[in-house]
Amino acid sequence: MKRDGKRNKKDRTKQVKRPRLKRIPKTQTKKSLLFENLLINISTKFISLPADKIDNEIRSAQKEICAFWDIDCCALWQISSHNPEDIFLTHWYAMPEFRVESPENINGKEYFPWSWEKVSNNSIVSMSSIKDAPKEAVSDRESWKRFGIKSNLVYPLFIGKVRQIGALGFGAFAKERNWHPELVKMLQLIADVFANALHRKYAERDLRESDTRLQLASDSANAGLWSWDHKTDNIWVTEKTRSLYGFLPDEKITGSKFFNTLHPDDKERVRLIVEKTFREGGDIRVEYRIVLPDKSIRWIVAQAQAFSAPSGDPDTMMGASLDVTDNKQNELERIHLRLELAHMSRVMTMNEISTSLAHEINQPLGAILNNAQSAKMLVSQNRIVPEEMKEILEDVI
Repeated sequence: MKRDGKRNKKDRTKQVKRPRLKRIPKTQTKKSLLFENLLINISTKFISLPADKIDNEIRSAQKEICAFWDIDCCALWQISSHNPEDIFLTHWYAMPEFRVESPENINGKEYFPWSWEKVSNNSIVSMSSIKDAPKEAVSDRESWKRFGIKSNLVYPLFIGKVRQIGALGFGAFAKERNWHPELVKMLQLIADVFANALHRKYAERDLRESDTRLQLASDSANAGLWSWDHKTDNIWVTEKTRSLYGFLPDEKITGSKFFNTLHPDDKERVRLIVEKTFREGGDIRVEYRIVLPDKSIRWIVAQAQAFSAPSGDPDTMMGASLDVTDNKQNELERIHLRLELAHMSRVMTMNEISTSLAHEINQPLGAILNNAQSAKMLVSQNRIVPEEMKEILEDVI
């Protein structure tokens, strides 16, 4: 028992001598928790925010962050979508007591070449004092002095660590500031939130521009776009497509409704083509007629491509439909005109042949008539000479 007691005492001694983790001060812990709540609120706002309101929300978040951490200013720089060499200040906030207006139309790469090279390599620039900047940062130091910045902290803004979209900077006007490592980590989270928000904004902008270009292209070509889901049989269509097929504005379009618009003579042929394309994939180009609600007929040329699901089953078919009724009518008119010209050509040929035949026939008939009249005259005058009559009859023969 004593030995056990000694061992326990020894163990307790060892336990006391173990190094303890350094505790975070309560004030710092409270500040961190409050910042976490602020970060959650800011992130939540960006989740469902429309793309056209992201810029204003970034400016609002800049204001909240500067006020929370007592930071004099915050600047967000973005790379121009037209020229990657141009980096412009797009979002700026300075605490009201400094009355510093936003610098306009300044190129970040021109004013801060050393800092931009660092952030372009995905490195954070942390300057407690601009006096500590290296010799390579001569232009940066001059720009910091010009704007009255004594301390600077800059984060690179990347999308997936591949595409750089800009940089987020924090600065101090009143006095130099030591950027604590814990603060640097927390502000990095803000930089990530801003990068993600701008990424979504760019993605929605690119998608909107792509849709606009596609819509303009389809409108200029007078084509209707559509997408056919094989599993649900639902067909998404543009307004142009609805107008093309005579569908109502709010009418739900399905495959069966599409086939109902087809001309009876084309329905089965098109159905077989569609089923084969869904089954085998690939591209198709098919011409068919549709019957509109007013019973008028319209010629359509559809070009589409079918896609399969990862399982290999039919998935979707996307395509465009073009009204070629006018072209078809012009083609039919040209065919009718060619037939008429061919008929006229045959008639003219027959006329020429008839004329030639008449000429060829009239000559011997005229000679026969003359000989017969001569023979008749000789008979009536009773002047029949056997030799002459024989010659006349031979000519007639």
